[in-house]
Amino acid sequence: MEWLEEPNLAKSFNEMIRAEQNLEQLKQQMSLRTDFNIKDCYAIFDLQNVGLVSKFQFEEVYTLFKLYPST
Repeated sequence: MEWLEEPNLAKSFNEMIRAEQNLEQLKQQMSLRTDFNIKDCYAIFDLQNVGLVSKFQFEEVYTLFKLYPST
């Protein structure tokens, strides 16, 4: 690795760590809300209300909310 690439790599790792920390904080805040429960969260993905969620349904909902995670 070239010495010029190392600062960019370190910056990228730092951004990833901050994003993970932020995500964890948001998850903890959501878990403490009285109006949030796992059943309601699951219902967002179980569009046909059959008790099963397919990969396609996850992708469909993520696209709806403009979230694009890696597979």
